[in-house]
Amino acid sequence: MVSISPVTPVIGAEVSGIDISQPLGQEAFTHLHDALVQHKVLFFRDQHNLTPETHMKFGRLFGPLTGEPWRERAPGLEDITIIQGYGAERYKESWHTDMCYTPEPPMACILRAVEIPPVGRDTMWANMEAVYDDLSAKMQNFLSGLVAYYDTTSVFGEKSGRTKQSPLERDAAPVTVQHPVVRTHPVSGRKCIYVNRVFTTGIVDMSERESRAILEFLFDQVRDPEYQVRLRWAPGMVAMWDNRSSQHRLIIDIPPGATQRVLHRVTVCGDKPF
Repeated sequence: MVSISPVTPVIGAEVSGIDISQPLGQEAFTHLHDALVQHKVLFFRDQHNLTPETHMKFGRLFGPLTGEPWRERAPGLEDITIIQGYGAERYKESWHTDMCYTPEPPMACILRAVEIPPVGRDTMWANMEAVYDDLSAKMQNFLSGLVAYYDTTSVFGEKSGRTKQSPLERDAAPVTVQHPVVRTHPVSGRKCIYVNRVFTTGIVDMSERESRAILEFLFDQVRDPEYQVRLRWAPGMVAMWDNRSSQHRLIIDIPPGATQRVLHRVTVCGDKPF
């Protein structure tokens, strides 16, 4: 029997009583889907039977899969993105939403531990609906209707200033889209703060000074630990998060000489934010 146990009152839940490498019935799937919307991130321990093939099969239960064109893919497994090395972790020290610079950002990501160092490199998530809820009614009203720019220029490509990039990252063409500052969840109808420090570069129809003041205020809200949950990775661990209502970051605290951290990710297609 599937059991959902909240990790904090605000975000995160551990799922037990399930082997996600096996076919799920409709009742179990609905239970997981509803828990994801409610808790934002789900943790599955001891999923040692999960393979790249069953990892993708589990992801496809939630929708078609997608991926970043400048990430390394597993040979013959195009829907698996490999997360490792290349010095790309620098930007992940900041909170962000995956692929928010695309017209239809992913609805969810499912990350599987492949190689994990004995200590360090935890991942954190934050509930951006709770961040919005704690703003004053006047601030919520002010932010409503604002639209922001999201782009990749500070992270990928020759103009990013990053010297350590994979060939795919270095050759990536700049991408820019516009999304609302406050996003509405397509399932729950709840609102969340959607801007993030890594990929949001400005607010449409505002001066740089005005835009920066508003964005810095919103960026800082995610730092409150009351909105966060932290995962210490272990062999067989899988984390799945709602990419529409949460942000995440990697903790860069790996000691010299430690073993490499390798994760496999499948990414579920989403829809245009509104």
